[in-house]
Order: sequence, then structure tokens, then C-alpha cells
Amino acid sequence: MTGISRLVAEFKEDVNKDESMVLDIYSRFLSSLFKLILWLGIPFIAYIMIQFIGLI
Repeated sequence: MTGISRLVAEFKEDVNKDESMVLDIYSRFLSSLFKLILWLGIPFIAYIMIQFIGLI
């Protein structure tokens, strides 16, 4: 149990720092996810536009 409480204490200490490693990793993950969503959305938007133009 002391190992878990020590891990939680280290996590809280790291998150409260200005140069937090945990927040940096989380920020990189979210940025990567956003870029992935954008790049996967471009073909979908192109497909929708082609379908819309085909209906006119």
C-alpha cells in the first residue's frame, strides 16, 4: 500500500511542476489524436462533397 501512496504522491508532485512530464505526455497524446482526426476526416469530407455534387 505504501508503494501506491508513494506513486500517487510523486504523480501529484509532478503534475504541480511547471515542466511536468505527465502533462507533456498528455499534451502530445491529445495533439496526435487531433491530427489523426483531422487527417482521417479529410477523405470523409471529400466523399461527402462528391456525393453532394453528384445529387445536384
